[in-house]
Amino acid sequence: MWPPRRITAILTGLPAQSYHHIVKKAVCNVYEFFDLHQASEIIRQFVYFYNGERLHSGIGYLSPNQYFFKLGMKIPPH
Repeated sequence: MWPPRRITAILTGLPAQSYHHIVKKAVCNVYEFFDLHQASEIIRQFVYFYNGERLHSGIGYLSPNQYFFKLGMKIPPH
């Protein structure tokens, strides 16, 4: 079967859709925002928690950031 399932997911944006669904479910459906600045700050805090503090069983109970650095990867300069 072509294209492979993973390629199909990447081409259709499924990983991004999944992530946006998580943000929507955990943040947007819970908080009521009064302005764009407040929404931006709360989403920034959630992303920090999601990538930096949340332990994930699929990667050895590390946070995604810890796993990323354990692999020897570095954050590219902006």
